[in-house]
Amino acid sequence: MCHSDDHIVTGDMPFQLPCVGGHEGAGVVMEVGEHVSWLAPGDHVVFGFLPSCGRCPSCSTGHQSLCDLGAQIFSGTQIYDGTSRHHAAGQDLASVCGIGSFAHHTVVHEASCIKIDPDVALDRACLLGCGFITGWGSSVYAAEVRPGHTVVVAGVGGIGAAAVQGARLAGARTITVIDPSEYKRAEALKMGATHVAADWDEARSVVAEATWTAAPIDSSARWG
Repeated sequence: MCHSDDHIVTGDMPFQLPCVGGHEGAGVVMEVGEHVSWLAPGDHVVFGFLPSCGRCPSCSTGHQSLCDLGAQIFSGTQIYDGTSRHHAAGQDLASVCGIGSFAHHTVVHEASCIKIDPDVALDRACLLGCGFITGWGSSVYAAEVRPGHTVVVAGVGGIGAAAVQGARLAGARTITVIDPSEYKRAEALKMGATHVAADWDEARSVVAEATWTAAPIDSSARWG
């Protein structure tokens, strides 16, 4: 479960209610509609919380995150026809991001599905729907980590763990993880972190030593 779904529960991210939560998931296709062109029953898929049609101006120029269909994901209804496919007590239920992965069965647009190899375990593949790619992208794309860079990751939850792995494979020379949990710090070292610290104060000296004082931490410029 991605923390964004908790924001809906608390009201921090307003959404049409009542709704079926869940925007991060994976599953097996059971049936397809007459307009579906590239999926068939039995296919294994990961749900993408941002749909990608592959044909609009944004998708065709490599900016799938800006797909025209994405404008509809907060409507809570089906992208294709604006209807609801989940119901309870005679009432329509919205689906978060057009997915509603907290339901055992759901109905989604084909643009929200990415076909995967059936040998990939679904309980791990689902992480590619949001959390892992968010953390990975924060290192590889947003921060543009390159070989030799110094990286500091604050917090090693699901996203932080992916950020560590992204930075490692991008070639970072040092990756310092800051987390109060001793267990998480130990796991971060297995994932590719080179140094760990329990808090920001400790991280100052850790990063300074790792970089020969070339990269002091400015506490006013934190990112995670």
